[in-house]
Amino acid sequence: MIRSTLLYRRLWYAKQRNAKRIHIYSRIVTLLFILAMLMNYVQKNIMEYMADYYEPAMKSRVEALVTDLLSTRFAKDLKYDNITSIAHSKGGKILSIETKNSVLNPISLHIASIVEEEFRKTDGKKLPVAFGKLIGSSLLNDIGPFLLIDIYRHGHTEVDFRSEFIKESVEVTRHRIVVQVKTTIGINAPFLWKKQQLVVEVPVAEAVLTYGAFLN
Repeated sequence: MIRSTLLYRRLWYAKQRNAKRIHIYSRIVTLLFILAMLMNYVQKNIMEYMADYYEPAMKSRVEALVTDLLSTRFAKDLKYDNITSIAHSKGGKILSIETKNSVLNPISLHIASIVEEEFRKTDGKKLPVAFGKLIGSSLLNDIGPFLLIDIYRHGHTEVDFRSEFIKESVEVTRHRIVVQVKTTIGINAPFLWKKQQLVVEVPVAEAVLTYGAFLN
């Protein structure tokens, strides 16, 4: 093709325009890819650090609150004999042991309400945390940039009383009743979000049962 022809010049200009567009599109795609990889890294690493940073503090907070409720407000109600129903044989041997839901269910609802009320005190509050603390760096422990983290309760709090039978020896079995509190917190940071479930168990009451007490 003769380069001086009109057709050649049109094809040359079209090629140049397309080359510029392809170059711009490739830059945009590359930038989006880098941003996606960065967000993936941050989501997997930084959010895990944030969860590990806050989870122990939140669990301690719930555990302290529940322990205080059990030792003060519900101390009399949660005596072992008051929350268990033991069926005996005619000879006085133990046939079965069950917890009294009529006593424990209202207490479960009350504890859940108190825990949720405690979390409402901090819902929506922004907590500044140094970036160095989140990545576990002692050198950058108190050095910025600071991230504003929002901790809030997500969903409902579940409270259940569970029985545990712990065989300590051939002759001795320990029956322990524990209260289990499950709640989920949301962790918000700029462009990041994560849900974290907290599970706290606190002993309520227990009794030591000997082998001879059970019906064989």
